[in-house]
Amino acid sequence: PDDPDGPADAAWFDLDPDNDVPLGVAHGDSRFYVADAEDGTVYVYEEDGRHVPSARIELDSQNVFPTGIAFADGRVHVVDFIAKKVFAYELDGSHAEDRDFALVSNNALPTGIAFAADRFHVVDPQSKKVYAYAKDGEREEDADFDMQYPNGSADGIAIAAGGFHVLDVFEQTVYAYAADGARKSDSDFDLDEDNADGAGITQADERFHVVDAIDGRVYAYTASTE
Repeated sequence: PDDPDGPADAAWFDLDPDNDVPLGVAHGDSRFYVADAEDGTVYVYEEDGRHVPSARIELDSQNVFPTGIAFADGRVHVVDFIAKKVFAYELDGSHAEDRDFALVSNNALPTGIAFAADRFHVVDPQSKKVYAYAKDGEREEDADFDMQYPNGSADGIAIAAGGFHVLDVFEQTVYAYAADGARKSDSDFDLDEDNADGAGITQADERFHVVDAIDGRVYAYTASTE
């Protein structure tokens, strides 16, 4: 894998101490959103890493095991491993229940979600596939694609320049795919050795940001999206 520019150390930031089981990161509205599986909360951070306690979002009681988060159309969308569902929230913290949708039965191990071009994309390491859904939750099977060896695990997905980037913590690599699902190995990059427990990835300001489930930090990387 290629890591032409390496970790962007200056863009790293530490999470709030209470945000100690982070399982997903998203960027939108000039802020980062980190889902916490321990206390059922989405923590919000400014782009410089400052925590914004007043913007926290408390998850619905059925949204008990968040494993990924996306920002779409001014809302936060959280995928749940147990409920097999995507829950939607307004930025004021209210549950936008009419925007929720259930995953298809084959999408049984959702570990990450991203949104672009009016579609949600949910990664599933069990079926080694990325599933596509319209904004209203309708399936768009023609936009699915299969993960390819050695990308056998998946802990998050980001979208940049129309392509997909799948975080594989087992391989310590982010694998790149074109918009049609074809591999783009020249855009792969390795994670920093300290970022050993990546649990979510997002893209913002020409950087990829990977949250680490153990050390309470969001790492940043500059890497090609061409």
